[in-house]
Amino acid sequence: MNTNNEEGALEKNRRVEIYVKTKQLFELGERPTEDQIDNRTSLRSNQHSETISGVLENNWKSHKDFELLVFKNHTMQWTLPQRLHNTADPGYEAKLISVHHVPTGGSPNFFDKEDLNAASDGKVKATIKDNSQVNQSYVYIIKFTISHNGVTRKYTIDPKLKINS
Repeated sequence: MNTNNEEGALEKNRRVEIYVKTKQLFELGERPTEDQIDNRTSLRSNQHSETISGVLENNWKSHKDFELLVFKNHTMQWTLPQRLHNTADPGYEAKLISVHHVPTGGSPNFFDKEDLNAASDGKVKATIKDNSQVNQSYVYIIKFTISHNGVTRKYTIDPKLKINS
């Protein structure tokens, strides 16, 4: 595994992929519990897993166990890659909608924008603000949908990130 860029420096920009067991989650109906959602979703990042080819390895984690170390003035990108879902659950479409800071205990927004909505390519991108407090864990919300046979259902997960300087 290689988390270095071409010059050998630590890669500080972060990419997060979200995997959803679309059919299993959708079939739970309108209001699955947090545990049911957690058991059918997972995340991985390039924090410890980027190979030389830039492909993320299979180190999926529950959103409850997922805490990503991020850096001020560096970018984050979230994706919900269709290649992971269409093969496993044909006919079910998962779509990333948005990412949001959760203001707990008066914590300021650590992202450079208030509204982080998915672009037309399905990715959400943000920069960690320079004035973010370091060594503190923050919860944020990822919103996504699953569509099947004309019915769309909304879901959220709430992983964490920790800001480094």
